Amino acid sequence: MRLVKTILYRRLLRVLPILACVLCVTPGMSTAPMPQEPAGCQAALVIPKSSEANIFTPQQEVDLGDVIAGFVAPSHRPIDDDALTAQLRAIGDRLIAQLPPTGLRFRFFLADWPQANAFSIVGGRVYVARKLISFAKNEDEVAGVLAHELGHIVTHQQAIDFTRYFQQTGISEVGDARDIYDKFNRFLDTRSKVKDKKQHREDEQLGADHVAIEVMTRAGYDPQAFPTFFDRLTENKGKTGGWWSDFLQNTPPNAKRYRELLKTMKTLPTGCGTARATGEAADFVTWRAAVLRSSSTMRRENLHNVVWRKSLDPPLVEDFHTLRFSPDGKYVLAQDSNSLYIMTSQPFEFAFRIDAPAARPAQFTPDSAAVVFYDRELRVERWDLSSRQRAQADEVVIQKTCLQTRLAPDGHTLACINGEYDLVLVDVTTGDHILERNHFYKPKLEVEGGIGSVRIIFQINYLNMEFSPDGRYFVAAAKNGNSLAFEIATRQEVPLRAAAKEAIGASFTFLDTSRIVGVGGQHGRNSVVARFPGGELIQRVDLGSSQPSRVAHGNYLLLRPIRDYAVGVLDLETNEIIRASKDPALDIYDKNCVSQLKSGELGMFEGTAKPVATLMVPRGPMGRLHATAVSDDFSWLAVSFSQHGAVWNLANGQMAFNLRGFNGAWFGDDGALYAEFPKDEKSGHTVAHVNLSSRAFTDAQKLDQENMVQRGRYLVNLHPPGKPKPTGPDAKPERNDPTSEGIDFRFLDTLQEAPHNQVLDVSDLHGGTLSWSIPFPKEVPRIYWDIQCDRVSFVWQGNGPGVKAERQRATDASSLPVANKDSNIVVEVVQLSTGKVRGGVEIDTHENAFWISGIWAAGDYVLISDSLGRQTVYSLSDQRMIGTIVGRVVAFIAAPQPVIVIEPGPGRLQFFDPARLTPLDELTFSRSLSLMRFTSDGKKLFVVKSDQVAYLIDVSQVTTSPIQDQKSPPASAAKKD
Repeated sequence: MRLVKTILYRRLLRVLPILACVLCVTPGMSTAPMPQEPAGCQAALVIPKSSEANIFTPQQEVDLGDVIAGFVAPSHRPIDDDALTAQLRAIGDRLIAQLPPTGLRFRFFLADWPQANAFSIVGGRVYVARKLISFAKNEDEVAGVLAHELGHIVTHQQAIDFTRYFQQTGISEVGDARDIYDKFNRFLDTRSKVKDKKQHREDEQLGADHVAIEVMTRAGYDPQAFPTFFDRLTENKGKTGGWWSDFLQNTPPNAKRYRELLKTMKTLPTGCGTARATGEAADFVTWRAAVLRSSSTMRRENLHNVVWRKSLDPPLVEDFHTLRFSPDGKYVLAQDSNSLYIMTSQPFEFAFRIDAPAARPAQFTPDSAAVVFYDRELRVERWDLSSRQRAQADEVVIQKTCLQTRLAPDGHTLACINGEYDLVLVDVTTGDHILERNHFYKPKLEVEGGIGSVRIIFQINYLNMEFSPDGRYFVAAAKNGNSLAFEIATRQEVPLRAAAKEAIGASFTFLDTSRIVGVGGQHGRNSVVARFPGGELIQRVDLGSSQPSRVAHGNYLLLRPIRDYAVGVLDLETNEIIRASKDPALDIYDKNCVSQLKSGELGMFEGTAKPVATLMVPRGPMGRLHATAVSDDFSWLAVSFSQHGAVWNLANGQMAFNLRGFNGAWFGDDGALYAEFPKDEKSGHTVAHVNLSSRAFTDAQKLDQENMVQRGRYLVNLHPPGKPKPTGPDAKPERNDPTSEGIDFRFLDTLQEAPHNQVLDVSDLHGGTLSWSIPFPKEVPRIYWDIQCDRVSFVWQGNGPGVKAERQRATDASSLPVANKDSNIVVEVVQLSTGKVRGGVEIDTHENAFWISGIWAAGDYVLISDSLGRQTVYSLSDQRMIGTIVGRVVAFIAAPQPVIVIEPGPGRLQFFDPARLTPLDELTFSRSLSLMRFTSDGKKLFVVKSDQVAYLIDVSQVTTSPIQDQKSPPASAAKKD
């Protein structure tokens, strides 16, 4: 929301990240009744005018807003519900009615994105997050937010900002929509030259605030609602600063803003600024609840020329990251990246499924009556087990971004470590801060110096924090020695004594409501089990270097990982491992154990080596796929998660093979499946040959080299010069510990030099014969594989030794362009089947204004994705830049007519002509897409949605018809609203 800072434009000046999602709906007329305003409150509306230049007309402001919206659109998660958005439009229309004619086009959008925030775009767009609607107490507060955003628009602040930005980059005037699009891209490339002043930002906020108060008053809303909302949202706590803090220039910006809002209130006619008892009107409460329940995952489907549609049966079960028994042992939950599955334990049967995309590990409440979970956006949900319905949903708002979080088992309290390393406990329902400890821990900063070099290491030590199983206590400990035990109900700190204090020094967990266990001693050999909160030592155990976590019930402990297994069960009575699993998801209830089997089924064990009951959960949304392959005739499909894979016969949609996870796959010319399987306890790292008719498995090739991987029909290996040497057992890729809840960032503490003196070998899977080989003596380039288009692309530092060596390597590489600047890069396109260089282009990064994030090549074209969200098309034959569009590329096909496929939003596909970058067609699916492939002739498109429904669509009209010459501005890949 622009209440805190001008987020959009500050970030546009850096890397233009994608901020929010937009619902493209034309504004409707207000249908809600006008609030009754006090007599004499028709405040004079004074819109501040700036003395700064504005090169944009109102229509050009709308055109500029269209361009910027194209950059914002790809990450949007629209709430595609006209009824919900109509209420927001009604509030906005009532405010707009108070404005003088502007020539702008006002539009209001509800969006599902992380912050309790809103922002506006030049020309008239206003975006409001669902979380902000949840945070508001009444319609007047929402009106204040919209009025503030309208204040930014009608004062033309953003148009003036861009006038200043453009002029600093040599742009003094703008023309039609195409000209504005081109000049905006020119600005992005040269934005390092742009200087901006903090005072501009602060003055703009104050100006928008002033307009907001007056417009709200004229529209009949309570103007006091806006400063009240601002103070609560920013956690300002009524602070206004004073002459002394102003003199010292240390008045916090939010305190200064709040003070100015109160001053503006005093300028209103008598009686207008008096707070009214607006309360939470029933219709607003109903609307807010509906917005909170709404989903951004479903869309209205808009398809044509569908050849067939089939559900994959049975569906592939994703790898579960969490399995838990309820405290009473009557229920079991299984959780993957998109769903929660609830089962009864006796009998072991499926009960119901909950949509939970990207949710943290779920928990049963201590009374076994409900399930609670939350996501990275701090949305907390509670589901009742008896009614199988959602009982409550809350959006937790914390101004300072949480780096690490933890939810209590009862779902009532959320712990947060924010970006300033403060520890905060928040009441989930009310948003009240139960506890605040500023700077609870500090990261460790080390500086190492040497001759000619300095190495800086920033070491982040995650906080160890846990709630007791009954949600009564919270315990936290930092590596800097700070520790805390806190009783939630009494809001009192509890002293940590003796062995209990020793136990939380490193990794720890609660065993039950009265016992705590923590890693201690060298390599965990002297770990502690202690009473809590009393502190009495119960026993010493050997936990090794594993992370401990509790079981649902029993004198056991889960350790992750142990030796060759993802998880082991430690019997605390014997101090022995009694069970282990390759899958990290596992739980124990006395003698009962639940884990996932290799088939993907859930297995229930009763102290036995074999399951006494198995269960296949029903269809759920498909998560991120590890490997995919489709046969050329589109009669077979193979997909895999990390641990589980499957093959379907698309003739009938039936699963033909249920496999363990594979890393790569290809349906060969002989009709067989070639799949790369990692090493396990029974077989080595190998590419298996699977005869689809006889169901026979044989080794096509054993892979005894560490870096050898399958890429479609090829094996690729990057190794030092000379004959590749066999390596030891393959190291299994690390999997995230499912108990590591709420870690919101990754940090790379060292930078490594680019590798050099390596050789890239590409072999055909048939017989493993070497197809071609390229040495990289000076520099190993970044490599981008495009199997379907038979291309591989290398990215070289433009004036570096690597590309110079490549030009000397072979005749066909000598034509690579010579970079004019060190900051430029050279892209080399190679035919994958032959190793022949097809051409190259030089990319001017404008002094590192952006970096390359992806490459596609088809026919004479190469398409470059950059970090600003742009897709730039070049011609290989003449190294000419054709133009740019905006959106995420998901495909680029060569034959018979080259076509770019953009996904501007989940489930939406747009087709573009690369020669002119004009739109050709659009398809909209009801859900996001997990897989997309074209037939080899380019006439049909195969798609698998996240709900495991497959489509074959005839797109020949787009991919085979000659492109007509169209003179139109480049499409931004954002649907015009």
